[in-house]
Amino acid sequence: MEPAIAPIPCDEVLRHLLAGCGLPVADLAEPMERSFFGVHDADRLVAAVGLEWHGRSAQLRSLAVDPGWRRHGFARRLVGHAENAARERGLGTLHLLTTTAAGFFTALGWSEAGRATAPEGIRASAQFRGLCPSTATFMARNLSGG
Repeated sequence: MEPAIAPIPCDEVLRHLLAGCGLPVADLAEPMERSFFGVHDADRLVAAVGLEWHGRSAQLRSLAVDPGWRRHGFARRLVGHAENAARERGLGTLHLLTTTAAGFFTALGWSEAGRATAPEGIRASAQFRGLCPSTATFMARNLSGG
């Protein structure tokens, strides 16, 4: 049986996984509406993804899979779960920034987008303002197309 995806807290366990995967954690103490989902093996968090809610926009962030647990389909399942969560909130488009995984997201139906097209709330996010380098690829996913 595949491990279930479940909501998880934004805590030290999550920060440890994200930092271990080279993802930013400095902004996680900032007050903002976020949802994180994870996959556990017994009591150990092995994969996670987050959504930051910016009014009528959302940004997928912090897709992380423990190196020992890669190639099990967790990343693909977590992205699909996050996309469904955004759809359930009535969003038509989801956004993200990536420095290493543009090809992965393209294969899932995401498209590169110009940074100037980012909604105001996302442009104001810590990730957009500087936690992710200006060379990070900005991508969008039309959620109404499935």
